[in-house]
Amino acid sequence: RALSRPGFGQASTVAEIQNENDGTFTGEMGNPDLEPYEANNFDLSLERYGDSGSYSIGYFKKDIDINKQKALDVVLKFDEYSKFIPGCSAASLLKRDYPVEIGRLEFNILGKEYFIVSENTLSEDSIIINQTEGPFDYFEGKWVVEANTEDSCSIDFNAEFELPFLLNALAPQALVDRFASTIIDSFIKRAS
Repeated sequence: RALSRPGFGQASTVAEIQNENDGTFTGEMGNPDLEPYEANNFDLSLERYGDSGSYSIGYFKKDIDINKQKALDVVLKFDEYSKFIPGCSAASLLKRDYPVEIGRLEFNILGKEYFIVSENTLSEDSIIINQTEGPFDYFEGKWVVEANTEDSCSIDFNAEFELPFLLNALAPQALVDRFASTIIDSFIKRAS
């Protein structure tokens, strides 16, 4: 069981307003009345190391007191990921042809720039992610959001990936696991 408080940006009363290229303005502001959330957590990962890199399978599950649709909406808004995922410097939706979306995420991790382009297949309660370009030799992930009650849900994320040898030396498995857990917490805080 875990307790997590909203981040400073989520609770800040300072508005961030941007002038878009088309002359319109968009804005975002935190909510100082946000309450901490509690979650039941389960994390499991397995790794295999070899001469050419590492292969990993991870599974993360959290039961939270958030409506299923609200949680799923956060996961589905791919182009907003850079607003709340740590290290994500840009997120763009390249193509949408329901149920398939192509998106690109850019990250700055330990001073190095990385990007991943993925094909994301959407369904009523899940998203299947397959890397088409990026740092992994192989990456497949899946988000599943299921209702427990009207006001609570389970958020599951599992990923199977293979890191090339050089990247594996720079990003030990403990760092990858911590990053994955932080991303899930970021989605939950965003949905709160």
